[in-house]
This record gives sequence, C-alpha cells and structure tokens, in this order.
Amino acid sequence: MGKLKAKQAVIISPEVSGTIERIAVSANQDVKTGQLLIQLSDDKAKAAVAEAQAYLNDEKRKLNEFERLRASAAVTLTEIEGQKASVQIAQARLSAAKAELSDRYLRAPFDGRIGFIDFSLGKLVNSGTELVSLDNLNVMELDLQVPERYLPMISTGMKVSVLTNAWGDRVFEGEVVGIDSRVNPDTLNLRVRIDIKNTSGELKPGMLVQGTMQFPPIKAPIIPVQSLQYLGTKRFVYVLGEENRVEQREVFLGTRVGNEVVIEKV
Repeated sequence: MGKLKAKQAVIISPEVSGTIERIAVSANQDVKTGQLLIQLSDDKAKAAVAEAQAYLNDEKRKLNEFERLRASAAVTLTEIEGQKASVQIAQARLSAAKAELSDRYLRAPFDGRIGFIDFSLGKLVNSGTELVSLDNLNVMELDLQVPERYLPMISTGMKVSVLTNAWGDRVFEGEVVGIDSRVNPDTLNLRVRIDIKNTSGELKPGMLVQGTMQFPPIKAPIIPVQSLQYLGTKRFVYVLGEENRVEQREVFLGTRVGNEVVIEKV
C-alpha cells in the first residue's frame, strides 16, 4: 500500500514580496513550461531597471570619452582601467535589477495542471508564501515498502499491478524505476519506487493504492504478533528446542499483515 504523488510537483512561491497584480491562470488549467501564472506589482522594479540602464549608459559614455582622450595622453591607462571596472559594476547592477523584475513574474517550471487558487488580486504576499500547486499528472509515482528478502528478485523495469478504491477492479500498470540504496534497519524493508503512466489523468496525487509484484513463494515462518517478547529494541520468541526444552531466541521481523508477522531471521 502507498499514496500516489505526481512525478513532477511543486508549490509556486515568490522569491520577493509584493502585491498580486495579475492572476493569469485558473484552477485545473493545463499550462506549459514558462507560461505566466502570477504577476506581482512591478512598478518599482521596472523603475530600478530603467535607473540601472541609464547608469550603465553613462558609464559607457565616460569610457568611450576616456578612450578617445587616450591618444592625446589626457588620461592615464590606470584611469581607463578604473572606468572599465565602473562599467562592469554598472552592468552587474543592471543584471541584478532585471533579475528582481523577473522574480515578480511567476512562471511554470514544467508542463502541468494548476491546483485551486485561494487568493485574489491585491493580496500582499511575502517571499516564500505558498500560492498555488502545479502537478504534472502524466506520470504518477508510488513508493512501496518491500521486505529485504525480495531484493535479489527486484530489478528496474519490473512490472507492477496497481489497484485503487476509486476505480474498483481496474488495473493500472506500473514499472519499477528505482530501488533505495538502504534497507530500513527497524523494519528490514526496502523502498522501491514505481512509475505509473497516467495520460488519461484518472489517477490523482494522494490516492491510496495497492501495488502488487509477482514473486516466487518464499518459505518463512509467520507468527502472531502477541507471541513476541521485547527487550529494548530486540524481539524474542520462545521455541521448543532439543530435548523439548523451551528456549528464548532473538528474531528479526519482516512484513506485518494484520496480527501476524513474518520472521525474517532467527
């Protein structure tokens, strides 16, 4: 069991503060990469760009004048180099002003679908305010917890059948695209990532689904959870040993299903 999430998903947030001046999309609208979503007030930012551009133009004019006077030795090489540095500083100021202006236009980083819009024009927002979600629903992602004993049998490209409560017995086909590099030391489970094609858009992020992998049966003891004894982080069971003597043995647990648990190792 696991919950679906979009392969590509993001919450659109501004990097600067400002008043919302334009909402260029509506809820559930499909958008393309680079498409304008929200615009913040930009009057001051535009003015800053114009000022930085004028400053750069003036510094370039001074540099041209210095270079013209160089032939007559009216200025030194050091003065010319200093003016070149002033031009570079002015160019950096202009780039920073343009970046500030660009930050006021929130655009889609990838193709996807817009979520609900819970704000209105004129709202004052701060840097980092979460405004709207964007999800690419063409491919859904599912993480499953698989007992480590199945690791030798798992490989990328392996097919997985996925069922949802919403669509009854309809089976969606998925594929293993990644295997975690670590086993959870507490559960001895391995996280396996599955991609599910969703071109029809019937699957939604947050859906609870069941993924099934077809493995050959493995013999392993299964016991009631109530049979376990605990000492710190260790688990023990009582077994009947030689000469019918009861012995306490440490066990390592696998998958739990209901009130029963698989014993991975004794």
